[in-house]
Amino acid sequence: MINDVEINWLYAPATRPEFQPRQRPVNLIWLAGFRFFEVGDTLTLTSRPGDAALSPALFTVATNNNLFGAQVGAKFDWRFLPTVRFDVVPKFMIAGNAITDTTALATAAGTPAVFPGGEPVRVHSQLGVFSWLGSVDTGLAWDVTEHWTLSLGYRVVGVGNIAQADGQWPVVIATPAAISGIAAGSSTIVHGGFAGFEARY
Repeated sequence: MINDVEINWLYAPATRPEFQPRQRPVNLIWLAGFRFFEVGDTLTLTSRPGDAALSPALFTVATNNNLFGAQVGAKFDWRFLPTVRFDVVPKFMIAGNAITDTTALATAAGTPAVFPGGEPVRVHSQLGVFSWLGSVDTGLAWDVTEHWTLSLGYRVVGVGNIAQADGQWPVVIATPAAISGIAAGSSTIVHGGFAGFEARY
């Protein structure tokens, strides 16, 4: 699961950032703003009939990272045709990260398993850490008019010091303490294509 929301202030040294001069082939814009980035994953183990007393059983570990903080970056434009530009947008953020983890064991029918003391095998943990995020967008922008632009590109996002489900997998499940707590320190890279439009006024 990935969610990404950001609000940026743009500054162009020579002119208004939303209307870059077409007579200049190369333009640079600085940016600074706020970003929220959410990344989560779930890891589930399904036992086969005959493997355990609860068989078939489902053991699930679900982690969620909520990164929020200030970011800085830049936007480089190369206008190689009168209305077509090549864009590169690098950004970097040091973020607060509110991490949650839910670990649970249940039968395939959804009935929670219990520890010997009677507590359900379901523990919800929380942890706050500092994480980092870096992203780079590359793409083509077509200025259909002075006010409208269509774009197509590829985005790579790297996130560090986060918690992932495989890093929380316990060795034994004997007490609530065995599945409580969160281990951060993982990192991941998310990438893919994007398409969009921009309106300027």
